[in-house]
Amino acid sequence: YNMDISNDERLKKADNEKTPIKFRTFQGPVNLHPTCLAYSSNTVKELGTKLLVFFEKLQTSKVFIRDATVVSPYSVLLFGGDLVVNHIKSNIVLDGWLKFDAPAKVGVLIKLIRQELSRILWEKIEKPTFHSEVSEKVITSVGVLVQTINESAK
Repeated sequence: YNMDISNDERLKKADNEKTPIKFRTFQGPVNLHPTCLAYSSNTVKELGTKLLVFFEKLQTSKVFIRDATVVSPYSVLLFGGDLVVNHIKSNIVLDGWLKFDAPAKVGVLIKLIRQELSRILWEKIEKPTFHSEVSEKVITSVGVLVQTINESAK
């Protein structure tokens, strides 16, 4: 299923092609720092996604993000913050502000996968030698999903 981010106004590209791509966090607009590898991309299409994760935010003449990496919507949904599935509006909301248009069943499946990944991780923390065929299949499947989505975005 190809998800669409419903709040594009939060993740805008400037109208002028010579202006660097601008993004928005829940705290406000940010710019890619010129030292960021993604900075050389002129369009969101070249980046392959409208989503970035970043390590550092700093303010000089503008608010910049550095050490940014493009990510797929599924990566964000599987490993991001609080997830709410809105069955009536057919969307998924992450951390109360980032909305993805998707059928409720997709959101429910993502929640179930997250719960299973969390259970597996806690099991490994409590018993480092823990190994099960089911856990391996879940982890492998999630890895294939994320890798496939990332490759298809290129």
